[in-house]
Amino acid sequence: MSYAHTVLSKKICFLLFFPATAEGKVEEEFTVARLYVSKMKSEVKNLASRAAQLEEAQADGSARQGGLEKELSEARLLIGELLSPFFSKLFVDK
Repeated sequence: MSYAHTVLSKKICFLLFFPATAEGKVEEEFTVARLYVSKMKSEVKNLASRAAQLEEAQADGSARQGGLEKELSEARLLIGELLSPFFSKLFVDK
């Protein structure tokens, strides 16, 4: 016999022998379940909001990275153009 089956059997026996008390207990369990569902709903909203923030930050970071890579490429080209005459004279003189 599984644990869940044993717990369910105990609850059924309790409901049969103590109906007035059991009714209050069931109502209490429903209240706890409603609070739990409400808490989970709130957590889902928070997680969805956080996911949206992270996606936005990732998009911003990707855009910034693209701009920086372009700037780096332009700087490398400029350095190459500036050093080219120097290296050509260095190797021509030898």
